[in-house]
Amino acid sequence: MFSINRELNMDTILGSRNEKAFTLSKIEELRSEINEKIKLGNDAAFNDEMIKMSQYLDKLIVKYMSAQDGD
Repeated sequence: MFSINRELNMDTILGSRNEKAFTLSKIEELRSEINEKIKLGNDAAFNDEMIKMSQYLDKLIVKYMSAQDGD
């Protein structure tokens, strides 16, 4: 199950050296988890957990794209 607090703690722990690779792997992991939940149906796309997951995915994408601009 998704835990925003756990995810945010992992972001803090990791240093910048592996940050881009970690961020990209988290994007893929979270995207896959969201897709699976949507496939299950039952209005999964509109529950609170899904909204939090989607918002966190947005933050990860922004973080990754910002790191790309720095290269």
